[in-house]
Amino acid sequence: MASFAQSKISGQVTESGTSPLPGVNVTIKGSAGVGTITNMDGSFELSATPEDILVFSFVGFTSHEEKVGNRNVVNVDLKTDVQQLEAVVVVGYGEQKERDITGSVGMVKTEALQKLPVSNVSQAMQGRMTGVQVSNSTEPGGDVKVRIRGVSTITGNQDPIYVIDGIITGNLQGVDPNDIESISVLKDASSAAIYGNRGANGVVIVKTKGGQKGDVKYNFSAEFGMQTPMRMYEMMNTQQFKGYAESLFTTGQENTIKQNRWVYDDDITQTTDWSAETFKPAAIQRYNFAAAGGGDNGSYRVSMGYINQEGMQHQTGYERYNMNVKSNYKTGRFSMGETMMFSYAKQTRNGVNYGGPYVMNTAPQIPVFDPTAPNGYGIPTAELSGQVNTKNPIYSMETSSSNYDKIGTNVSLWAQYEFRPGLTFKSNINGNFSFSNRTDIQREIDQGTALHASIMTEYGENRSVFSGIFWDNYFNYSYSKGKSDLNATVGGVVASEEFSYLSGKSFGDRDGLESASGGVRQSLVSDKFTKRMLSSFARAVYTYDDKYIFNASVRSDASSQFSENNRTGYFPSVSVGWMLAEEDFMAQFENLSNLKLRAGYGEVGRDLSITERYVAQMYPWVFYPFPGGSSNNGSVVASKPDPNLQWETSKQINLGIDLGFFDDKLRFVVEGFRKTSDNTILNVKHMADAGTGTDIDAGGGTQIGGGFRNIGTIVNDGVEIGINYDNFEGDFTYAIGGNFTYVTNKVTALNKIGGQDVPITAGDDTFTQRIDANESMWYFYGYQTAGIFRNQSDVDNHVNADGTPLQPNAQPGDIRFVDTDGSGKIDGDDRINLGNSIPKYYFGFNFDAQYKGFDFSMMLEGKAGFQVFNQNRYALSLTTDKENRLAELDGNTWTEENPNADYPRINTIAQSNFFSDRHLQSGAYLNFQNIQIGYDLTKVVNSSRISKMRVYAGINNAYILTNYKGYNPDVWDNGGNIGLGAGAGVPSVEFNNSSRPTPRTYLLGLQMNF
Repeated sequence: MASFAQSKISGQVTESGTSPLPGVNVTIKGSAGVGTITNMDGSFELSATPEDILVFSFVGFTSHEEKVGNRNVVNVDLKTDVQQLEAVVVVGYGEQKERDITGSVGMVKTEALQKLPVSNVSQAMQGRMTGVQVSNSTEPGGDVKVRIRGVSTITGNQDPIYVIDGIITGNLQGVDPNDIESISVLKDASSAAIYGNRGANGVVIVKTKGGQKGDVKYNFSAEFGMQTPMRMYEMMNTQQFKGYAESLFTTGQENTIKQNRWVYDDDITQTTDWSAETFKPAAIQRYNFAAAGGGDNGSYRVSMGYINQEGMQHQTGYERYNMNVKSNYKTGRFSMGETMMFSYAKQTRNGVNYGGPYVMNTAPQIPVFDPTAPNGYGIPTAELSGQVNTKNPIYSMETSSSNYDKIGTNVSLWAQYEFRPGLTFKSNINGNFSFSNRTDIQREIDQGTALHASIMTEYGENRSVFSGIFWDNYFNYSYSKGKSDLNATVGGVVASEEFSYLSGKSFGDRDGLESASGGVRQSLVSDKFTKRMLSSFARAVYTYDDKYIFNASVRSDASSQFSENNRTGYFPSVSVGWMLAEEDFMAQFENLSNLKLRAGYGEVGRDLSITERYVAQMYPWVFYPFPGGSSNNGSVVASKPDPNLQWETSKQINLGIDLGFFDDKLRFVVEGFRKTSDNTILNVKHMADAGTGTDIDAGGGTQIGGGFRNIGTIVNDGVEIGINYDNFEGDFTYAIGGNFTYVTNKVTALNKIGGQDVPITAGDDTFTQRIDANESMWYFYGYQTAGIFRNQSDVDNHVNADGTPLQPNAQPGDIRFVDTDGSGKIDGDDRINLGNSIPKYYFGFNFDAQYKGFDFSMMLEGKAGFQVFNQNRYALSLTTDKENRLAELDGNTWTEENPNADYPRINTIAQSNFFSDRHLQSGAYLNFQNIQIGYDLTKVVNSSRISKMRVYAGINNAYILTNYKGYNPDVWDNGGNIGLGAGAGVPSVEFNNSSRPTPRTYLLGLQMNF
């Protein structure tokens, strides 16, 4: 009777839901000899009853059982068996078995990427691996900052380089995460030395997805979400602000101010929450479609992607189109292929990028809209001008715009010839091209009799073009005999980069000004930069008896950015590994499946970027003063060359141990490292006028003049710990992972400048950071305080040894500063190290689970051991300005009746503005970065054409645990040139002036393979 119940069952077996698996054994459980094998596209067909259980097995994959039930189509996705399959890691100019890795390499694989709803590929590394610190921008389409094993350079770019299928680029903004197969991060010099001068900050290698042999397979994904502000500031309402403003007005102003109805008129009660008006919920959507296939001689994959992220702030957003083409072809010993990636992105900003204090300190009495006003926006009358912030942020944002368009193209063309088994030659031409155009319009503002009524319309345009061409040629030789295995690579690189820009600006008195050539006044600036590089490299990996591993490499780079005397840098590395678990004497430890010891040393370098030059440069827009008050336009040397300028070199030591238990279900990785950066390069300000010893003003107070110098040594010491546990057996499978990194940063040497050891200081009285020998880079430098003077007795007792007041003009309610140097007075010499700006700890935790058709994932990440200067809170808590303030100041400022308040007295004296420990906050946080739950609908749909259908819902930035009182403590550096002395450009590392809150995003998504 059973034979009459049988029916034809068909289906397909895939890997990771996308790649068909040929040769998979499909059998009926308990029926010996009954079964079949999947064909080239992974499909199969056999006869079975509804009660039969199909068993799918294939080498390198975990066996899977599936009951037939009332189905005619059974599709199965096999999971990789980490105990059977030798993992392969992408490294520089090739691949290596994971067990042969002797350096420090982190990985994010396809399985993890599929569950990470990110718009920038760099975000996929956040919290996923040790030694990698990732900070996100809150701006739609904003860049992501990645720091690998600390901060190791004073000036210039601190980002790692990114290598996408051999294409070297500066970021991953134009890459669709759906096109990525794996991400490898080369963290130490023994791994990154093969990239020489570009590897000082680490190397991120991205491998994109390719096609497979078989019929065309399609993948489609769609995601839609809503963004809401994660955290906001609470500001004073109208009544509270009136009380604050009234307290601030001095006696001499009292009669005039009492006539100001905006402050004293009780009939004005309306309150505008400017934060809520500025930041609204905003939509985000992402789509990706891909087709892949291939035959006996080649394969291909084509994909298209689209993202549209509306900004929560007025007049902001980001839109991007992607296209990726990848194919390969082989005939005999010859093979060739290409990767082509195209992207077009449009980023929209309000022209002045308003946010932060500008929005929140606006007087709450002002309505957003007023039909009686000239433009229909709420604008107060002139009687309020000069008393409080009278600007209407919504009007300002809607009458200005800033559009940034960028076209990016990355191309890799390669050809390879196999001379004999094990010996190949590969030639790879890579191109990185981009064109960007930014237009800024600040339209004429007509605000009646209010403030800012006479601002002219301003139009600016900036166009830039970048091209980078890299030609790699190298031989690879593999040899195996007996217990010995050798893999060697030798080759060279020719590189050429060019960057040019044209910037123009015009001013006019008409609203329709839309050309840099129009208007009343114009300015035009252009420049062009070139960089050339000639490199050679070699690497050898030798393994004996699968136990002892030796890896050595060397690279030489000749860069046009240095003089002929120091043009070439040499970067060697060596590392060893010992598979201790393979030794016979370790057989007694039955549960120990892996024990590998690793040690390595290497050197990598950093030269000047394409826009940095060691040669002398002229600055043409300088006004020379003459007697009698006249001046004339001229030029000045903007930078002085240093013929002795050398490569900045990072020397790194790495020690590691890999442990695996229970067939590698439980895995530990512990690493220690020292990263020493010698001859760090700094653009040092010089005296532009040697005769007077003063810098020349280039207009608007901008200092010019400088030159690149080697000035010191920076050391980063650290420990990394990674723990993972996997259980892929049974209906309930799960994976748990955690990572922890500890890094200390110290400047161990600071070269003398002008014969003296001069600390490098950036900032002014309101904000200062500093670099000094034996201290962490860019520590906060300011005054130490001891609370607030509660009464006159506190003031009288704050004296030096002679009884002289330390703060002669102090009054009760003022901030009490500490005489740290014991000089008997409070002055600039009392400023001290107030805290570290670079995180010492960063960590992550991830959990993934599957139960039948359901899946769940959660990822947490955090940082600790650092301070943050919250500029927003600093500006919004000053008690000396006539602008709106934080609600917590209401009833919490010093008065005779409230001497124990947290904030000083309300007054117009700017003493409390001095940068001090009162302005710093701990940046420690733990962020629930991503929570997602999904369901596999494949069995529900039960279609022979659909191999996978999954729906999911998730939350990004679900919740943050922190004592930080601001938008988000996870901030990244603002960049900028560094000078010597206060007033120079501020290159702060943890300087939080974020003008917008971090978005919390609610997501719904669909993934299909067919």
